[in-house]
Amino acid sequence: MSELILKIERIMRAFVPEATPYIDVEKKNSIWEDFSLKNNGSFKIVRSRDHTFSRLRMEIPLAKYTVKFEESDTHLLRIKCDIGCKDFMFYISFEDLFEKIIKTFNNNEIEIGDKEFDDKYLITTNDERKMMKILSDRKLKDLLIKNDVSNFHLDNGELFILGNRQLDSIEELNDILKIFKNVISKI
Repeated sequence: MSELILKIERIMRAFVPEATPYIDVEKKNSIWEDFSLKNNGSFKIVRSRDHTFSRLRMEIPLAKYTVKFEESDTHLLRIKCDIGCKDFMFYISFEDLFEKIIKTFNNNEIEIGDKEFDDKYLITTNDERKMMKILSDRKLKDLLIKNDVSNFHLDNGELFILGNRQLDSIEELNDILKIFKNVISKI
């Protein structure tokens, strides 16, 4: 599944220009720093040697886990948390042209009986019952839709969101953290 995700990211970069625009992530410094302080986390800025590019890194403790946020001037926002769950995997992504192509090769999609969610997302998993239980939570589905989460998965024990480049408020960061809390509590 990890190889599939890397292929999708490469395709997105090649055909969807807005997927990887250059943005000055340092404009988000104060928001990330404030969020990390409010959540007992850590925050740092890593700059290239010539100071032309910046990378923001933040770690937020969550129960016995650590949620790691990372975004750079040239790379999409990535949020991940190693939860150690190796026997369960899922992949939730927008159901767009790329996912429709993938479905023709690998039709393991499940539907959860929520028309709005099923029409918007492609869902694959190795444990349909557990996935249905997780997605039976209306709050979780609403958070995914509200924050326009386009790529959310659990694979090899790592819970991961490839985030929207416009995610830049404390409220949105809190929503992402709520998504992680919600899923972790159900696994």
